[in-house]
Amino acid sequence: RARWPGHHKAMLGWVGRVMRLGIEDFVSDENANLTTYGLATPAARLTLFHGANNDEASLLLGGPVPDQENRTYAKLLSSPTVFTVDSRETYAVLNSLGEARDRHLAPLDLERVVRLQLDQVAGPDFDVTAGPTGWVFTGGETPANATAVFDLLNAISGAKVVHFVKDAASDLAPYGLDQPRAIVAIAAAPAAEGRPETQLIVRL
Repeated sequence: RARWPGHHKAMLGWVGRVMRLGIEDFVSDENANLTTYGLATPAARLTLFHGANNDEASLLLGGPVPDQENRTYAKLLSSPTVFTVDSRETYAVLNSLGEARDRHLAPLDLERVVRLQLDQVAGPDFDVTAGPTGWVFTGGETPANATAVFDLLNAISGAKVVHFVKDAASDLAPYGLDQPRAIVAIAAAPAAEGRPETQLIVRL
């Protein structure tokens, strides 16, 4: 599974589209053989978490309804009732989830960044740390160019994803990311006491 932050407003809009999905026909209310409807091993499962206790509500999508165009069997995990839904509309909503992703490459709280590392194939490398009196090269006290550091951090923070190509890619070679031209590593101080330091690595 791949994880990517969602854009708050876009996510609310997407959840609203899910909530507006309707039932076409009711098929069975109890003791249904789920294998008959392709629901024993559903083709898709959507789970929403809600409330203070993160209660779950899961929609299961099964097989197509025979002799009915654009109809798919479905049920809620918490209910025995089997019903049908408009498959074209339902899958269009589910497949549009990617549109609700936050397209910021690396949203950063620049005030919390404590270290920045840049390794490049065809350019200078550097490793700087935020010290009591400003940015210094890591492992020493030589001052770093604070303007250059903030320019790079601002560029990374403001960069946006144009297109999501593949989730959870196991083979990076087709994208040239097995041997990246540059690697940027950023460490940020914890947002609150007791929370871990944030680590961000970007391969370009």
